[in-house]
Amino acid sequence: MKIFNVYTDGSFGDDGATHGGIVFVKSDNSEVSSVIHVQTKIREFVAMRNVGGEVLAAWSAIYAVANTVKNNNETIGLETYQLNLTYDYEGVGKWLTGQWNCKKHATQWYRDSLKAILSTVPNLKLNLIWVRGHMGNHFNEMA
Repeated sequence: MKIFNVYTDGSFGDDGATHGGIVFVKSDNSEVSSVIHVQTKIREFVAMRNVGGEVLAAWSAIYAVANTVKNNNETIGLETYQLNLTYDYEGVGKWLTGQWNCKKHATQWYRDSLKAILSTVPNLKLNLIWVRGHMGNHFNEMA
């Protein structure tokens, strides 16, 4: 089984954009393999400030891994994959699982588009892992 460990976080800048950080960590959780910055000025996300950035980062991370898995399915078959997504805003997971209602357009889009994306990769298991923000989780702090 191939394992992806990904950490996300969001922030809001003075530039009128909301930002997200994504940290991909090697499968043994020993070191960073890549770091990605995403940002948007789409008003539905900007209105959510740092939460909008974290939603964008989580969506981008899941999208990237799902597409990697989909491409691998075409070349090497249905190997099993696991994505451990660690985040510090509870809504990232609770909107996907239905524990929280999606009241805003951005959260509805997040939930609906990710469900559609994940339905195309049945061999990808998504583990949603919430951690308290700014409590010393090294890779979450890096994101």
